[in-house]
Amino acid sequence: MRAQRPLLPSVRLHMPDGAFKALMALLGALLVFANLMPVYWMFLVAFRPDVLDFRRPPVLVPVAFTASYFDQAIGGSVPYMISSVVVSVGVGLLTVLFSAPAAYEIARGRAGRWLLTLSIFLYTLPSMSYVVPLYMWFSRIDLLNTWWALMLASPIFTATFAVWAMHGFYIDMPKAYEELADLFNIRGKMTRIIMPLSRPALLSVFLVSLIFAWHLLVYPLILASTPYNFSFPPVGAQTVTIYALTAIEQSIIRWGLLAAMALVAALPVMVLALAFLYMVSKGGYSLGLKFL
Repeated sequence: MRAQRPLLPSVRLHMPDGAFKALMALLGALLVFANLMPVYWMFLVAFRPDVLDFRRPPVLVPVAFTASYFDQAIGGSVPYMISSVVVSVGVGLLTVLFSAPAAYEIARGRAGRWLLTLSIFLYTLPSMSYVVPLYMWFSRIDLLNTWWALMLASPIFTATFAVWAMHGFYIDMPKAYEELADLFNIRGKMTRIIMPLSRPALLSVFLVSLIFAWHLLVYPLILASTPYNFSFPPVGAQTVTIYALTAIEQSIIRWGLLAAMALVAALPVMVLALAFLYMVSKGGYSLGLKFL
């Protein structure tokens, strides 16, 4: 490194522009196919008779249609869907609330950088390492099988990842806004200036945390035992991931119903992610002075 020599030997490969573009297009097409094929297959199995699922060669085009599996999946998903919506939104809000101030303080040098290392370390630990203490704690304070148990358990991963991700965002944020706020003696700098300017990062962190909590399986499987019972105070916290598992019985797997339940569980976050893409792309530091 002192001699400024590369750690790995460099490889020089000359390729015409046309061939390079064709190669990149082929790789892109393969990546798109690998990502979209499972989604297409889920739609296909969810809306066709199960006699077509095990044909050889496989039937890859729609040749028959039935909505019975999807209707059944929709009808039984309501209590699980309510729990997933409440828990996921709660996890997203808690993650933003915990991670944004911590990442900002670390980036500005007002908190020890060891907190960033600690957050990365906690994020890399497997989820099962927290199950026993969390279960004992929630059992002691009588929060098992409630939304609060899942909302308080999930930020162990989402908030630690968000601190890591938002630290880089705040490192690159210009300090001019903070200096102007100090010059004009503006109070509430974090909520009035920093967080509005951080809207793209906050939306991204919120969305990633929401998707993580929506698809979480281990904690709902252990910390929840029944679906929401439509009472107050709320009792029951099983989510749509648990609901999808009900299609797997002891001696048989109902593939059509399983695909329909997986589709019901995946559609809300797929639509939400597409809606958030535009909101995130519109963010930036432009017009930041209006918050002053």
